[in-house]
Amino acid sequence: LLLSLWSKLLGQQMICQNSVHQYSVDGTENHFEKYNYEWKIIESDFKGSIIQKQNKVTVDWKDSDKGDYTLLVTKSSSCGTINQELSIKLMDKINLKLEPIYYLCPDYKSMNISAPSGFDSYKWTNLNGQIISTNQDVNITEEGKYYVQVTSGSCVTRQEIDVLLVKFPTLIVN
Repeated sequence: LLLSLWSKLLGQQMICQNSVHQYSVDGTENHFEKYNYEWKIIESDFKGSIIQKQNKVTVDWKDSDKGDYTLLVTKSSSCGTINQELSIKLMDKINLKLEPIYYLCPDYKSMNISAPSGFDSYKWTNLNGQIISTNQDVNITEEGKYYVQVTSGSCVTRQEIDVLLVKFPTLIVN
């Protein structure tokens, strides 16, 4: 995100809890003046961390509560100081509620697994990273580890599931 418009307040960015984002401002300097930059989140309930490097900053939102935050950058030189703010809405992180283990019966050739509805996109992959579905549902034909990644706005989360083949005991009759 480029915060190069120093004269007005920029729009709002919507991001998720526990995410890490990078921001920057135009770092163009003239030959006569050196600029200094200071970055901070104004709200006191911010629980993350800020790593700043002149005109760039990395914000790790960690466990900050959902709500509205303001990222303030102050650009200063011997000629004066200019402040720029970016409004940030921190949304709930995505919680997938899939069972960690599914059982594939040997008499069936496949099984369907559905992720919860309401997400913008879905991506199911196998252990090798091959995409096997981009729908809410996936058809599984063999045991193994699988992953589902869902997005909602700019929020992304991924969950691992295991599919195990059910093995029935062998009965011996004498």
